[in-house]
Amino acid sequence: MRVVLVLAATLLVLVSACAQTAGVGGARAQQAQEFLPDGGPPVVNGFYEVEERCSDCSDTRADSAVELRNSPSPDAAVIGSTSYGEWVNWVGAHYRMRPIRGVVLREREVGGVRLGAGDVVYIVDTRSDYYAEDTIPTVWFRGETFVYEPEEGEADFIRWDTRWDSPSLAQRIADDAAGAGEWFEVRRANGERGWAPEHRFSCWWGRDDLCDPGRIMVPPSDCVDYDIAWACRQLRSQAQSSTATYSTPRPFRDCADCPSMVWIPGQAFAAGQYEVTFEEWDACVAGGGCTGSTPDDQGWGRGNRPVMNVRWADAQEYVQWLSRRTGQRYRLLTTDEWTAAAFPGGRIQNYSWGNETPVCTPGARNGAAYNACMPHRTMPVGAFQPNAYGLYDTIGNVGEWLQEPYAFGDFRHPIIGSSWASSLDALGGRGAGSDHDVGPDTGFRVARER
Repeated sequence: MRVVLVLAATLLVLVSACAQTAGVGGARAQQAQEFLPDGGPPVVNGFYEVEERCSDCSDTRADSAVELRNSPSPDAAVIGSTSYGEWVNWVGAHYRMRPIRGVVLREREVGGVRLGAGDVVYIVDTRSDYYAEDTIPTVWFRGETFVYEPEEGEADFIRWDTRWDSPSLAQRIADDAAGAGEWFEVRRANGERGWAPEHRFSCWWGRDDLCDPGRIMVPPSDCVDYDIAWACRQLRSQAQSSTATYSTPRPFRDCADCPSMVWIPGQAFAAGQYEVTFEEWDACVAGGGCTGSTPDDQGWGRGNRPVMNVRWADAQEYVQWLSRRTGQRYRLLTTDEWTAAAFPGGRIQNYSWGNETPVCTPGARNGAAYNACMPHRTMPVGAFQPNAYGLYDTIGNVGEWLQEPYAFGDFRHPIIGSSWASSLDALGGRGAGSDHDVGPDTGFRVARER
């Protein structure tokens, strides 16, 4: 049985410290080792340290431009820097944490070790097996360490049978700054070696094949327009912008308070020029068509801001009301329709304007409302320049409900395009929500069939 470290607002708070950057300082090698009292483990500057060498460590990828230092310390000299997304060889690790002292409250055997009441033990490692669901601590007892993994039916002594001296918040903050956590030693392709915090490297999120350097650049056909995995973004960042031109958009409305629509070239549908606004939603409410809920504007204002806090079911009420009122067939867009409308000519580069980093300046050609913009909230629709088809805010502002199920047999529906709350790396992506999910980052855009 694996054990989750849950010391009731005490022990596991330190786990977050284990993922922080830092080191014990440039003078670490000159500091004397000392032993903690009560038969405790050896420490340097208060930290228990573990050095590990790799015999079969896999390559890993730098999540950004990562500074490499000549020892696992924030004060050590910088000897090089990786580039964004660079693959490096992981050759070793250095882990340190401030031991957590505990006093055993009753006699018992755990992990194959007999512990008596009053025995002092220390937790010296809280790293888990990556594939394990629970955290498995390493415990120091009288000069030896053992992994606490009790037999089936044994009591959880980590939580109940031991009194722990949990570090204070101030201590944990100080430890983070001084180097608590794990550092990787890596080797670059040019032979340069150095140390950096473990959390600056990864290869397990996004596409499953990202851990294989030979497949880092996936074929373009593998990158559908809503795929924002790192490899696809890298591929698009190297592409040349499209030179195609399109006719000047000619927006139209089927009624005075209906959404402004644009026919998408080569398609059998028109898409809303803007995300549906509070003003348009309120017209539906006044017309008796939108009765399911009253979307909250969070105090940010209504009018021409995109409606938000609406369920997929609410969006269905709105398009059904439009259809009845105009005699035309309105609905939500499908994923394929949305990507065709959002990225004229296909998503050749990362954004409809190219690869320039989005900015928050109203009227900007490469503008988008995302989490770099302050204050964190929606912006009035049309605050930035449109794409080549005349559509606004296909990136950011609010995520947009789509019509079809998220996947075959899935009860959820897609939410696409990202929002004011999305990070740079998440812009233009596709997620999912159940029919009755709501949020201040979710609205919708409408489609109209010919």
